[in-house]
Amino acid sequence: MFRQRSHASNSWRCIIENVKYLQQGVKMEVGNGKNTSFWKHNWLNKGPLCNEVIQPLSSSLEDRKVAEFWEENSGWKWEKFAAWLPPKIL
Repeated sequence: MFRQRSHASNSWRCIIENVKYLQQGVKMEVGNGKNTSFWKHNWLNKGPLCNEVIQPLSSSLEDRKVAEFWEENSGWKWEKFAAWLPPKIL
């Protein structure tokens, strides 16, 4: 992901060497879900859902946001995504 350069500062080199540990502690806040990718972002803190799909995603489905699968007063729109995820994830 990041390339280490010979002229990088000691601080930057330390960050690069430890980025995997930093990423483990990073949490994502979904908010209204309009900027969070349903499939590509790690919004469940278990890795991106695209890593769990059981059948290929179309490009139009792959680009959907969390907000597109959530209805304010009724919850998840299961019929729009359940066919692509295994029961353990659902």
